[in-house]
Amino acid sequence: MKVELEDGSVFFIQFGHGFVPNMDSPGDFSFKREGRAFGSTQKTDKMDKSSNVFSLRATQCGILVPYDGKEENHSKFDVLGGGVSICSEKDNFTRETGRKVALQKALLNCAGFTKAIRRKFWEAYRNRAVQPEVA
Repeated sequence: MKVELEDGSVFFIQFGHGFVPNMDSPGDFSFKREGRAFGSTQKTDKMDKSSNVFSLRATQCGILVPYDGKEENHSKFDVLGGGVSICSEKDNFTRETGRKVALQKALLNCAGFTKAIRRKFWEAYRNRAVQPEVA
């Protein structure tokens, strides 16, 4: 999702949903975004969910800025801030709630963002083209 500020700065928001390990089980974590896994080489659809190692659902949010300042080059970005929301075992996982919490944490991790800039990110999030959820 693209966010444009009044001064011409361009940022992108990227979300990923996946599984993280329980605190009782050490290990790698993996998020899946548009058919690709990132954060790990392990695909989330190949995880053994019955082993209870990767039983907590999570959402990751990244605030990205084009590496060279040119948005034509979509393959190179600097990560300005990131946030992860982890769903409790007692709650039902919803992507919408996960995205909101992860975006809030990502914006708080971006030092120097004023309230007006954060408001622009939330407006872009609320005005995004909503696609149907896939379980």
